[in-house]
Amino acid sequence: MAALKNQHFVPRCLLKPFTHESEGRAINLYNIRHDRLIERASVKGQCARNYLYGKDGKIEQSLAKIEGSFDLLRARVMGGGYDAADLQGLSFFAYLQLRRTEMAVRRLKEDYQMMGASIFDDDKAPTIPSDRTLIVQSLYSCVKTRQYIDDLKVRVIENVTDIDFFISDDPAILVNRFAAQKLSQAGFGVSSSGLTLTMPISPKFAIIAYDGQVYTVPDLLAGRIVLKDKASVEALNEGQLLRAGENIYFSEWNDREYVREQFMAMKNTRPETWSVIEFLVPDAAGPYYHDRQRYRVGTREEGKKAGVALIKMSHQYPKPKRWFPQLKFRSKPKTFYEGTGVGHVRKREWLRGR
Repeated sequence: MAALKNQHFVPRCLLKPFTHESEGRAINLYNIRHDRLIERASVKGQCARNYLYGKDGKIEQSLAKIEGSFDLLRARVMGGGYDAADLQGLSFFAYLQLRRTEMAVRRLKEDYQMMGASIFDDDKAPTIPSDRTLIVQSLYSCVKTRQYIDDLKVRVIENVTDIDFFISDDPAILVNRFAAQKLSQAGFGVSSSGLTLTMPISPKFAIIAYDGQVYTVPDLLAGRIVLKDKASVEALNEGQLLRAGENIYFSEWNDREYVREQFMAMKNTRPETWSVIEFLVPDAAGPYYHDRQRYRVGTREEGKKAGVALIKMSHQYPKPKRWFPQLKFRSKPKTFYEGTGVGHVRKREWLRGR
């Protein structure tokens, strides 16, 4: 399986429209770690690791089939001849992309490290699984939770401005304006009310999947969201700047300083960690409720003293300075909520957990 050694976690087919003359061979990039702009870097080595998905090639071959379908879907979308099934296919591809990157592995590894440090002494924490095991876990989670994105409304975004979308090595972006602005909560899950998933698919096209019970898009053109102003494009590009691990990719070399300036403006708002641990200790007046017992946020020491504690891990997601302006709150958002840690969800049956 030497031919499958170099395994791309952002597929070359997704990067192709961003490459030089859309040929799929060379791409412009901004490297975050070294603050370096590189013209026409080889695509072959971008967003790839040796045997990330394993040496037997089975996962890589399965992903290749999905990528082939995506290429056809994107062509139909950009040509205007697509249907609802095509939009659902693009939504799943974006969700899969969220779960298959090197950054997905890093986030899972961070989860294990933080949880181990919270529960065990340093010398007793369990061994963190290998990257291969972690990526398999992430992909399994994608398949297991796919049903929680099927209800999202999916739209194509067309960019007719003179600036492009750019793309990163972690291009699928989950955000939740409803949780951030209406609930004052940083954490949320795929079943949460207010969820939004976006991903660029070319310098001039992107997709968005969103909670139609919370948001609406008043202005559509033939079913598409058409962006005519620079601010709307930059609002979507912020997600790439906040989420990128190592590199940001862009189509036109003349845009290089603009891309770098955009990153520098967001640099200090990028999350330092992707997860937060909280200890919940028994308290009759606490805001959290579990198994007929109320809890409040406390410390590890308080939990030890009480003899019982819950550990709550929340994943941190990008919180842009500018939210996508075409997505408006409905006057009467519809959610389901019972006052538990599950929070506000989009379907009543999901209140019982997954």
